[in-house]
Amino acid sequence: MGFKWPWQLSMLAEPLMVAVIVWAYLGVGIPVYMTQAEECGSEDETCHWTFTDALYFLIVTMSTVGYGDLSPATPELKAFTVFMILVGVVFVFSRIANAVTFVTSPVSKRGRDMSYTIGFLGGGMMAEALIGGITGGLTTTDKIVVSDPVAPRLQYLQTKFPGVTTTADNQEVVQKADIIILAVKPQVFTQVAESLAGVKLNSPKMFVSIMAGVTLDSLVGQIKSSGIEADVIRVMPNTPALVGCGSAAFALPNHGQLSYEAQNAAKVPYVKSIFTSIGVCEQVAKEELMDAVTGLSGSGPAYVYMLIEAMADGGVKNGLPRDVALKLAANTVMGSAKMVMAGVKDEGGFDMLKHPGVLKNAVESPGGTTIAGTSVLEDKGFRSAVISAVSAATARSRELGSK
Repeated sequence: MGFKWPWQLSMLAEPLMVAVIVWAYLGVGIPVYMTQAEECGSEDETCHWTFTDALYFLIVTMSTVGYGDLSPATPELKAFTVFMILVGVVFVFSRIANAVTFVTSPVSKRGRDMSYTIGFLGGGMMAEALIGGITGGLTTTDKIVVSDPVAPRLQYLQTKFPGVTTTADNQEVVQKADIIILAVKPQVFTQVAESLAGVKLNSPKMFVSIMAGVTLDSLVGQIKSSGIEADVIRVMPNTPALVGCGSAAFALPNHGQLSYEAQNAAKVPYVKSIFTSIGVCEQVAKEELMDAVTGLSGSGPAYVYMLIEAMADGGVKNGLPRDVALKLAANTVMGSAKMVMAGVKDEGGFDMLKHPGVLKNAVESPGGTTIAGTSVLEDKGFRSAVISAVSAATARSRELGSK
């Protein structure tokens, strides 16, 4: 993680400063107050305050009771006053440093328990993308353990992410990790679950599935059959996560009611942070909506690829070289998506996405080229075709999940 002056040093110095102030108050401030009070007397009109007295009074004694005349101040008192001023400056600086560190830190790290160990059952491409994302600020490699049956793959992950623990033993992952991500293909999950039978655990775990089409009931059933106490979250990421621009959604079992609330409730926002490290992640209210997520963002990259391909073909038809047409088409889609995501402020001051219809209208000049093109798309049923594609993919996901 590295040592970052001055923030980390100030955080170490702060407890020491507090101890010095307490010592000064109890060991120096009160005895001086008592001595001077005896010599001067609180009713003596010749007693008066100087600036040094007031400053010393503010820093050390924090008292509302006058303590007599200390002027002319002794050299010791002057030196001590300067010392306490320096202590106060360091203390204030420390508080400011902590505030700046909080404000400039990623939102996903604030208020999180950074001690969670993350395990991966399966070290494939999606696991690699997630490790790359979370080691960018959410956690460190020494908090990651990965299992995979392919030794060269484990060696590759160790080389790319020094400090990651790798193993061929699935039980080792479950024993060491607080959050276990199931990053295997659905057809081998039963075999993986069987390999966990008899594992010895000290506390309930949190499993996170990124397997397409595997329901929470099926996940919970097979994990429990291995004798493991755990809650399960189902997540549907998509392939752009491999380039750090994924779109994911997740669902909790029983409409959000965890079986082990006390042990796992705090892990839910942390799981969301894992997936926001490689894109965006949203929670859906019930698992049934995961089929719609599959139809939209899970299958969506294929729809967008077809759009890019068609746009590039249109450019080629009208004389552009294919490499130029493809680059322009792909970057147009990416830039347009960024404009939607850039967002605007609503009446309450909250960020909201820009409506694509508003952005579309802004490009369409009266009688211009863009309106001529979008009119053809409307005539050919472009919008209806995309909606139907999402609905068909959703229906198919629901069908596969019921088998």
